[in-house]
Amino acid sequence: MARCRAPYFYTAPETARVNLAMEIPADTFQFNKEKGKYHAQLERASIAYRADGTIGRDSATPLTWTWRKMNGKSSPSCHYRYQNQFDATPGTYKLAVVLSAAAMPSANSNRPLAIDPYDENTSVSAEWR
Repeated sequence: MARCRAPYFYTAPETARVNLAMEIPADTFQFNKEKGKYHAQLERASIAYRADGTIGRDSATPLTWTWRKMNGKSSPSCHYRYQNQFDATPGTYKLAVVLSAAAMPSANSNRPLAIDPYDENTSVSAEWR
């Protein structure tokens, strides 16, 4: 199961920078050996949408995960860590992030994201305090 955190801080009175961080178990994906290294080609899609269904932010990115040594295993015994930042306005969102590879199940995370109204005395989310 993927773990996800999304703390934020304000860069301007109506703009919060959300720091998305995910950790996904490596055995979620299939690795192929190419030129002595193991690769997994992943696709990432994320969307932050409001209760009324309007989209606050969305993006998609292809990712390549390369691993040099497997020690006889079919996948690394670690976690894949993904980080990204995006700007959003204050409000309540549902944040959905999906990482998938061809013909493999996906790792996903769905979580609420509440960006409090700007307050010059407190400009970071509770996750950062």
